[in-house]
Amino acid sequence: MSLSSKKTYSVRDEKVLMYIEDLHAVKRLDLLLKAAAQLPEHFKLFIVGSGALENELKDMTKSLGIADKVIFTGAVQYSDVPKFMNMADLIVMTSSTEGQPRVLIEAMCCGTPAVGRTC
Repeated sequence: MSLSSKKTYSVRDEKVLMYIEDLHAVKRLDLLLKAAAQLPEHFKLFIVGSGALENELKDMTKSLGIADKVIFTGAVQYSDVPKFMNMADLIVMTSSTEGQPRVLIEAMCCGTPAVGRTC
């Protein structure tokens, strides 16, 4: 079974939101988690990547009451990124600054809708 299949992560008919980047402060994942806490119950948020904030973000999901809705996959092979993107209903990017956001371009190449935050 592929590591990037919905069945692997027990996703049934929930909407899949996907963040695929490093877990660093400039990426503003705190905003993403706070926004996710406001969503209706019918979603899964995948955090694909690793970084210095991973434990802090996991704690934040618990304090926001969404730990059962957020799946931290850790780092994945670059060749697996399109598989994750194709599993998603929406790619999200919450960075406070970006030059040329590669993740949005890759999402477009996969035909997956994407949304980014502007300052």
